Amino acid sequence: MAGTVSTAVLKTVPLFTSFPEDQLRMLTTMVTRKSAPRSTTIMAGGDPIDSLYIVLSGRLKVMMSDSEGKEVILCILGPGEFFGEMAVIDGSSRSATAIAAAPNTRVMRINHARFVYLVSQQPAFALMIMDALSKRLRASNTVAFKTAAGS
Repeated sequence: MAGTVSTAVLKTVPLFTSFPEDQLRMLTTMVTRKSAPRSTTIMAGGDPIDSLYIVLSGRLKVMMSDSEGKEVILCILGPGEFFGEMAVIDGSSRSATAIAAAPNTRVMRINHARFVYLVSQQPAFALMIMDALSKRLRASNTVAFKTAAGS
């Protein structure tokens, strides 16, 4: 089920906390909401780019398959967290799959063109995306270092 998103909902999303009320109203015309039952694929690895997604409620499992076809969970995301940003930033196909991991998970979708517009018009939005990406990269580096050191 898809639907619109109110300014009240947008105010609860960390990426939009710095947006003034008039920009939140404008943003309501740029985003859509979708509910997904548990085990619903929101995006699949290899898919072409289309959108950035933000978790409104529930949980999502972000995963890839290893060389033997086994599922490797990259992370579990909860409310306020986003995913799909790599593809909308670099234009590549999706690198991972995101699946609803809780009943009635709700996500908000910002399509690629609107994401680019927001980044160009909202420096605070762009900085928050960069901050989150930096934190993810640091966490990934820490895991990789610990794995290498333990080998």
